Amino acid sequence: MHLDIRQKRQTIALLLALLVILALLLTVAYSLMESEHQCTGEDCPVCLQIVLLHTLVRQLALLGLFVYALCSYHNLCRLARCYGGFPLILATPVTLYTRMNN
Repeated sequence: MHLDIRQKRQTIALLLALLVILALLLTVAYSLMESEHQCTGEDCPVCLQIVLLHTLVRQLALLGLFVYALCSYHNLCRLARCYGGFPLILATPVTLYTRMNN
């Protein structure tokens, strides 16, 4: 079966999204299972693992926000190219192809 580039990108994006969701679900499951463990004190390996998993969740959330912002910026730039540039930033006589015969 021959997949074009767009279908390959969509497949890779779907697989990455599923991996992130799986990581989040496993993090929540582990945190719930070990929430009432017998803590051994300051160097408790279970508490350390829970802290590391919560750090992972925060980093994934920040990565998601970054990707969302990047995609939003990309879509904004694509819209601007379709309509001839950003009207407030790039609206110069040159970009508007205005002929000035003074």
